[in-house]
Amino acid sequence: MKAYAFLIAALALVACKGQESFDQRITREAREFTLRQCPKQLDGATTLDSLVYHAHARAIHYYYSVGGPLDSHEAFSPANVAALRDDLLKELRLSLDLRAHKEHGCTFVYRYMSTATPGDTLLQISFSPTDYQ
Repeated sequence: MKAYAFLIAALALVACKGQESFDQRITREAREFTLRQCPKQLDGATTLDSLVYHAHARAIHYYYSVGGPLDSHEAFSPANVAALRDDLLKELRLSLDLRAHKEHGCTFVYRYMSTATPGDTLLQISFSPTDYQ
C-alpha cells in the first residue's frame, strides 16, 4: 500500500514538472514559429523575419525587414506611421489568437528594419495592455 501511494505521488510530481508555464510555452511557440515560418514574405516590401518572446518583460517582438520604396526613414512619415499604428492596434484588439497573451498583460513590439542598411531600425511601435484593452 505504501509503495502504491509513493508511486502515485511520484507520478504526480513528474506530471507537474512536465507542465510549461505561460512564459515557457510562449517562448517555445515563438521559437518554433520562427523556425518553421520565417522569413515570411507579407507583401512586396515587407518580410517577417522572426518572432521573439522576452519573458522577463512579457514582451512579444515582431521583427520585420522592409525593402524597396519602404526602405527609408522618409517612407515612415508621421501620417504613414499613424495609419500603421492604428491598423496594428485594431488587429491586436480583434485577434483571437493573441487572447491569452493579452490576458497575461503582454506588450507587443513591432520593429521594422532596413534591408539595405542592416541594423538600421526604421520604426518601432509598441502596445502595452493600456493601449489594447
